Amino acid sequence: PGIGNLYAKLLTEYFKSAKQLFSASKNDISEIPGVGKVLLSNLCNYEIKSRALSRAENEIKFALRHGISILTYDDQSYPSNLKECDDGPFILYYKGVNGLGSRKVIAVVGSRKASAYGRDLTRKIIKDFENKNLLVVSGLAYGVDSFAHKFSLQSNIPTIGVLGHGLDKIYPYKNREMAKKMIQNGGLISEFMSLTNPDRENFPKRNRIIAGMSDATIVIEAAAKG
Repeated sequence: PGIGNLYAKLLTEYFKSAKQLFSASKNDISEIPGVGKVLLSNLCNYEIKSRALSRAENEIKFALRHGISILTYDDQSYPSNLKECDDGPFILYYKGVNGLGSRKVIAVVGSRKASAYGRDLTRKIIKDFENKNLLVVSGLAYGVDSFAHKFSLQSNIPTIGVLGHGLDKIYPYKNREMAKKMIQNGGLISEFMSLTNPDRENFPKRNRIIAGMSDATIVIEAAAKG
């Protein structure tokens, strides 16, 4: 509790590993710049640490059972562009076949209520990506996101869906079959552990990953607010 992506990176860099943090003394932790009383209390609380380690163990078992890779931000397979973002996720969960760093990455995003124009333009742009060693990223949502993934699969272009929930579910459910095909030529990625629901506040977090891991972002169609 109280440890976001920035603090997770700071703490593990300070102790050289997450494991060392869990066995560090109160004095050692108190010497870290920026660690206040509340965070110090959490980091030294035996019950909180035990629950965290138990949750981590369950997540590792889930990942092993379902062929999910757990990527820390210093892992070679972690998206290289995302490493340059201060608020990039400390950990990513990835299920797929294509390497995340071997191609140029293009995000194709837009309105959930896409028009026929939005659909046709998405198809045209994706068609232009053929044979250019690109990877298409989007958010697996209704509308433009779904079109981007669908037309990428049709053109045999690897495509990755960034999720606003854990990899134990697919939202929206309608995209479940498409998500299975994406795993065979691209994949699914999330910063959220299993059992995380697709809550509204998760999707802006999801969007920063889409933008952060991409070399360019194409917005096909969107309302002013979007």
